[in-house]
Amino acid sequence: MSDLTELKRKFIVSSTQYDEERVPKLIERMLKYCKVDDKGRVIFENPDLTTRERVKAVMLAKFLASKLDENISADMDADDISTSANIPRDQAIARANEFVSNKYFMRIGKARYAIAAFSVDKILNELDSKYGGKNGQ
Repeated sequence: MSDLTELKRKFIVSSTQYDEERVPKLIERMLKYCKVDDKGRVIFENPDLTTRERVKAVMLAKFLASKLDENISADMDADDISTSANIPRDQAIARANEFVSNKYFMRIGKARYAIAAFSVDKILNELDSKYGGKNGQ
């Protein structure tokens, strides 16, 4: 009986506690690529990111910022992605649709996207692998 209780404690976790444990670590890893200002705009720290990497980083940054500030939305429309990633709108739509197909993002409306939560680590691992970081060193 105590084995099941212990397994339950390990396996079934509070979503708030889970976020409180994971989000700070993820943000620390993300800081070398970009930050988010108090209005929710993404500011790039690494000028070497490709267009595809900027689009992924923008979505990831907004997702993480939304965990810290309820006034910052985790989802973005094509105009938001275009402005934040500094790319034309049609390119933002093309990249976002590509990442929906690749399961990095989810489409949640017409030209509106959110990051797939399970892709967070994958995106950070890709960036760290290429640019050096916790998992890339």
